[in-house]
Amino acid sequence: MCANCPRLMARILIISTSQPGANPRMKKEADALSATGHDVHVLYSFRTTWASKADRLIFDTCTWTHELIGGNPATRPCAYHFSRFLRKWDQWRGDKERAACRGFRSFQSAIQSHSPDLVIGHNTGTLPLLSWAKVSLDIPVLFDAEDYHSGEFEEGSPEQRQCQFLEDKNLPVIGAISAASPLIGDAYHTRFPSLEVGIVNNAFPTSLQPNFHKDLPLPLKLVWFSQVIGLDRGLQQFFQLLESLQGIRIDITLIGSSNPKTINELRDCLRHPEHQLKVLPPTPESELSLVLAQHHIGLTLESTKTLNRRLCRTNKLFMYPLTGCLMLVSSTPGQDDFLDEHPETGISLSQWDEIEAIIRHWSEDLADLNEKREKAWLRAKNKLNWEMESQAHVERINSMLNR
Repeated sequence: MCANCPRLMARILIISTSQPGANPRMKKEADALSATGHDVHVLYSFRTTWASKADRLIFDTCTWTHELIGGNPATRPCAYHFSRFLRKWDQWRGDKERAACRGFRSFQSAIQSHSPDLVIGHNTGTLPLLSWAKVSLDIPVLFDAEDYHSGEFEEGSPEQRQCQFLEDKNLPVIGAISAASPLIGDAYHTRFPSLEVGIVNNAFPTSLQPNFHKDLPLPLKLVWFSQVIGLDRGLQQFFQLLESLQGIRIDITLIGSSNPKTINELRDCLRHPEHQLKVLPPTPESELSLVLAQHHIGLTLESTKTLNRRLCRTNKLFMYPLTGCLMLVSSTPGQDDFLDEHPETGISLSQWDEIEAIIRHWSEDLADLNEKREKAWLRAKNKLNWEMESQAHVERINSMLNR
């Protein structure tokens, strides 16, 4: 059998300490592997209430099976609270690996009973489970590094030290990762030279791509989305710079989980009466793409405070072009690297004072903006999509199974 030929109906287990509805990358991976004929089963944990609605929509149509580990505070409260107790117990007695994953023992039991041919883990809490599965079950395992995880926190903080401990102990045993950006892959390979690294960008399937809205009228419509609307993503600074844009109406939409205090602080930064702010709750992907398609410009404003933010390629870089939004992209190494590859998708804001001139030009020459939006939309249709990304990933999984 050739290295990249599929091993039909291999039992592939995907494990995560989060939910499919809060982890689009995990859901896309399960879809792609299931579509090639593999028997895919997902073990996941409850993380947040808003993702449960998205979970139900996913489960209605998915072609893979799934299992909740560690209960749910609404539907399985006893299991949920018991798993929290065990996690606190592990933390108290200094077992850093079990304490990193609520429901650790239940995950172990479920992995063993499923008898997988290969296990893929998402989020750092699954690192000890992956190394355990590789040693105990003698099967190939893969860690999906959607972020440079030990770089998500301030250097020297307890969270950073805990994450680095998990990586240092387990990644050499696991031996293989898929990274969500080339710079994340490089950073892990520098620390662990024997690590096999593959790059899987956070792209989205073309089935989510709406028809291109070529003649979106004024006012200019800007949009930003994330799971959580926070004050550490460059929004305040951007809003304050818009204040000098006199005589231009701008409608801004923020999409994500939020609280009144955060939104009030953001509204205080958006003082010009012609600039309107609308806030929407977290939205399933299929609905999100339709909402984004009604906007001219997508904001990809990243902080450079942590190493991960400097290295990452967020899913915004792929979702905005797919829906016909031209991007305004703050300058970070990871995002500059992306725009070097795909310059038609947006403009890098290497200098914040460029924003006023750019937005004023587009408000006066809407035809130019819509032409650029269409080029970004076509780039996503032809290249920046999950069909392109998943092909290489599936081939790599098949190669691991056939060793």
